[in-house]
Amino acid sequence: MSIWANFRGLTALALLGAGWAGAVQAEVITEYEPFLYDTETPEVLRLEGAINHRAAVLFKLALNDFPKVTTLSLSSEGGSVYAALPAAYDVRVAGLKTVIPEGATCASACSYLFFAGAERMAEGRLGVHQIATSSDSLSDGQVTLGDIFKAFEDFGVPTSVISRMMRTPADSMYLFDPAEMERLGLLGPVPGATEVPVEAPAQVAEPTPQPAPVQPTPDPQVAEPATPLAPEPVPNQDTQVAAVEPAPAPPTEMADTEGLDTATNALDPLVAACFDAALPWANDFGWPGIRSKEIQTGRAIPACETARAQAPENDWVTISLARALGEAGQDSRAVSLYEPVANRGHPYAQGSLGVFYLNGRGVAKDQGRAYRLFLDAAAEGDATANFALAVINAFPSHTIANDMQAAIDYAYEALAAGEDRSPQIYRDMSKFPQSVRVGVQRRLQREGFYSGALDGAFGPASMAAARLLALSR
Repeated sequence: MSIWANFRGLTALALLGAGWAGAVQAEVITEYEPFLYDTETPEVLRLEGAINHRAAVLFKLALNDFPKVTTLSLSSEGGSVYAALPAAYDVRVAGLKTVIPEGATCASACSYLFFAGAERMAEGRLGVHQIATSSDSLSDGQVTLGDIFKAFEDFGVPTSVISRMMRTPADSMYLFDPAEMERLGLLGPVPGATEVPVEAPAQVAEPTPQPAPVQPTPDPQVAEPATPLAPEPVPNQDTQVAAVEPAPAPPTEMADTEGLDTATNALDPLVAACFDAALPWANDFGWPGIRSKEIQTGRAIPACETARAQAPENDWVTISLARALGEAGQDSRAVSLYEPVANRGHPYAQGSLGVFYLNGRGVAKDQGRAYRLFLDAAAEGDATANFALAVINAFPSHTIANDMQAAIDYAYEALAAGEDRSPQIYRDMSKFPQSVRVGVQRRLQREGFYSGALDGAFGPASMAAARLLALSR
C-alpha cells in the first residue's frame, strides 16, 4: 500500500496546488488519444481505451510535449501489439513509473507498457493471455514472438508471470489482483531499470538463412562416437543452414534432474559435501548443482565415496559419484554404479547409462540397450533422453531406429524442457535435418508460439518460440 500511497499523494498534492491556484482552469488534452493529459496533474499521463495503430507515435509526441510526466496511468483492454511494444520501450527509456489505478484493468497489449515501468504500482487488475498469432502485427511480420520474448527479458518480467500468460488461451484472460502481483515480485522499483537505457529490437522477422559450411570439432568426452560429432558453435550459426549438416553429437552427460528427492533439504554434512562437488547442476529442489566440465574429480570422488559409505541408500549420492568417475575417465566404475540405480527405474540413471552404452564407454557398445534406456527415461520426462532419441531417429547412421516423426516429437519435448535442462538441443537444433526443424516449427506454430515461416531456418525467432514453449510447461 505504501507504493500506491506515493502515487495518490502525488495526485493529491497536484489537486491541492490547483485549488490554491484557483484562477488556473484545468484542462484535459485529448489530441494524443488514447493518451490523455490533465493539466491538473502535470506529472501523470493516462492511457485510457484501446491501443490503436498510431499509439506509439502519439505516445512519443506526448512525452516530448509534456516533459514533466513521470508516471503513466493505465486503463486499457489492449489493442495493437505493433504499437504497444515500441511504446513500452519508450516507457523504459524515459524511466516512467507505471500505475494501474483502483477499479481499472490493464490487459493484453497494455500489459507490455505496465511491465516496462521503472517502478510498477497497482490497485487495479493486470490481464494477460497468449499472444494471438492471427493478430495484425504478428500475421504480417511486423512483430515476432522473438521480439516480445526479448522485451519481457529486458523489462525483468518474472518467468512465473510469463508462464501464466502462455498457459492462458488467447480467447481468455488471466487477471492478477494487486496481492498476487505483489507476491510475484511485479510491484515496486525494478532493479537496474534506470542503469542502461534499452532500445526496441531492430529485427522483426526471421533472417534469411545463408548456406555456410561448418567444421566438426572432436569432443574428447566421447571415445567412439556413434555419429559425426557436432561442430563447436560459430557466430550466428543459428541463422545459417549448411548444405550438409553434421548430426548433433550424442549426449555426453545428463542435464535433467526431474524428480530429485526433495527430502534432502536437511542433508548430512558428508552428503552435502558430495552434492556440492558433483550433483547434477539443473535440479528442482534448490540445492546448487554443478556442470560435468566443472567437476574437480580429485575432490568430488573422495567426497562422494565417503558420502556413499554414510548413505548407501541415497541414489543421488551414487549418481553424483558415478558422474565424477565418468568425468575422471573411470567409465567401468561409473557404469557399475549407474546399473543398479537404473534398474530401480531412476530416469536420470537410465539416461546416463544409455549414454555409456550408446558410445561404448566402460561397456561394450549396445545401441539397442541404449535405446531402451532412453525410452524408459523419456517416459518419465527426462530431457536428455528425449534429445538422444531425437538424434537416433533423425540420422540413418543409427540402425536401431529411423523415424522422422518420432524425431520431431522427441526434439519438441526436449525443447519444452527448457535450456537449463536440455542445453544440447538448444545449441544443436540447427544441425538436425531440415524436415525435423520444419516439423518442430509447425508444432510451435500450431500451439501458438511461432508465427514465422516454416523454412527450417531455426533462427532467433524460432528459438524464442521454443523458450516460450518451455515457459508454458
